[in-house]
Amino acid sequence: MSLNKTTVEKPFLRILWIPPALLFIAAALSKAADPTAFLYELADYGFNLPIDLEALLALLLPPLEGLLGVTLLFGRNRCAALGAILLLLIFTVGIITGLPDGYLQRCGCLGPENLAPGITIAKNLLALILLIVGFAGSPRWAMNRNYWGSFAFVAAACWADISLVLIIYGLGALLAALDGKKHLPLYLIGLGLGWCFYLFELPLLLLPCLGTFYYLIKIESNPYIMRTAILVCFSLLVITFTNLVQPPSPEAEPPFFQTGQPWPQQLIPSYQLPADRENRTLVVLLSPDCDACRLWLPLAASISQRSELPPLVGLAPESPEKIRAYRRREAISFPILSVDSRIFDRAVERTPLLVFVENDTVYRVFSEGNLPPPSSIKEIGSDEKN
Repeated sequence: MSLNKTTVEKPFLRILWIPPALLFIAAALSKAADPTAFLYELADYGFNLPIDLEALLALLLPPLEGLLGVTLLFGRNRCAALGAILLLLIFTVGIITGLPDGYLQRCGCLGPENLAPGITIAKNLLALILLIVGFAGSPRWAMNRNYWGSFAFVAAACWADISLVLIIYGLGALLAALDGKKHLPLYLIGLGLGWCFYLFELPLLLLPCLGTFYYLIKIESNPYIMRTAILVCFSLLVITFTNLVQPPSPEAEPPFFQTGQPWPQQLIPSYQLPADRENRTLVVLLSPDCDACRLWLPLAASISQRSELPPLVGLAPESPEKIRAYRRREAISFPILSVDSRIFDRAVERTPLLVFVENDTVYRVFSEGNLPPPSSIKEIGSDEKN
């Protein structure tokens, strides 16, 4: 007597690939919009790559992530899942090895989204679990789903104000129309939902969850996987190369420190700043690599030792370990806090820069590149009391 072996299909498990797929698409679109910013973040990873190789990686990663994400969205290609697993493992290891140096404050994996390394590691591990478990599912699960609508939702949420997004919008609309008459309306609805997502400035980490719900709408269609995935991949390569070679011109920004304006919390929260009884603080922005800062350090030390002046605290774009070594080397007595280098670069063009803060408000900004004598700072405090 012989036994017939039957295969038990588990179609539902393949849906576990959809959140990682949408996450990869969001990562690809975000990096393609500003590859230069991601290139700066790469330097803080633990890869220690030559600058030319980092630039090549910043160029090729968005189209690769787009290729993997779109292919996973159809849920029929295990090779894409293996590639996604390998990529997640590589960057997770890069984040972990970069943490001891103290420079890696955000991963840059979702463009402007400010994801701390710990959150990124947890996100990657969850995506790895979903991809691995999804191997047991049947590819037939993803054949009749709203994949182009969920793609449009992610694209609009990431790129609502980028001019080159019209390439992706137009290509997606064309492919949606070719895949079936029901795809195009749901694609346009997905764009509208994504624009709302963008306007309300919701966290990009919500995209995989909300996009998965929109994906579940059932549609009769027969996708041409490689055609669509390769076209999206090529478009992202063109967009990334254009933005890398000729980055978009940044909008003119108002001065970071303005008299009478609240202290900028994105630099460092005001509650972390020491203050006297009148809630006053002197903040000096400096850099260990700045020769002018080294020249003015004796005067800064004199300011910090004057009891009639508010307490002095320094801000520097270095890791806590580098700051501790800097304070020991220069015998600096006042505290120095570590801040995000990108925010620091926006805040000041020349260091040192001294800012008088009172009641969480910028009371006085001194000229860049030098420090005022303690007597002039004391006169400002006296005028305020009078």
